[in-house]
Amino acid sequence: MRLLIKAVIFDYYGVMCPRIAPILARETAKQFKVSYSKMTPKMDKLLDLMDDRSINFYEYWDKLKKIFKNKNAKLSEHSKIWRDVSLGLNLNPKMIDLVIKLRKLGYKVPVLTNVANKMADYNKIKGRFKIFKPVFLSYKIGLKKPSPKIFLHAVKKLKLKPDECIFIDDKKNYLAGARAVGIKTILFENSTQLKKELKRFGINGV
Repeated sequence: MRLLIKAVIFDYYGVMCPRIAPILARETAKQFKVSYSKMTPKMDKLLDLMDDRSINFYEYWDKLKKIFKNKNAKLSEHSKIWRDVSLGLNLNPKMIDLVIKLRKLGYKVPVLTNVANKMADYNKIKGRFKIFKPVFLSYKIGLKKPSPKIFLHAVKKLKLKPDECIFIDDKKNYLAGARAVGIKTILFENSTQLKKELKRFGINGV
């Protein structure tokens, strides 16, 4: 029996383009003159707080300086790191092509991503969200993956049933949040593997 899918929901970082957090952590580690291994867990926690507006960019910066006890680190330099890293990430051309094909086939193709407002602003400057409709950004919604609530929010806005949607992400724990509300899921590895997985759900022609 063919499954009736009406929407294919994409994660952004790690699916459409490389994950941004490790790159930010690497560059920030250089600024604070600490090891990448020390910076990464602290950076991940702070970015996570920014994703649903629990803290803003300036609160994040204050916490970062206190954690690494660096009074000489400059906000202007760090802001440039964010800008350069965010603007420097490019979407995978094969994934852009896949999204466009899905839209032409009549599927709704939203993006649902955990993202801080500063990162999202740079993506908007580059017009990277334009291929998706609608766009679900955690900082705007005030919810983030893997909470089932953000997936329920998306389904409601799409005016679809959960089992009419597929969610694609490269993180297993985020997929668990989608499955909890009845959304079908695909663990992303690469574009070739994704196309094969989509065929299993009756989506051909991509």
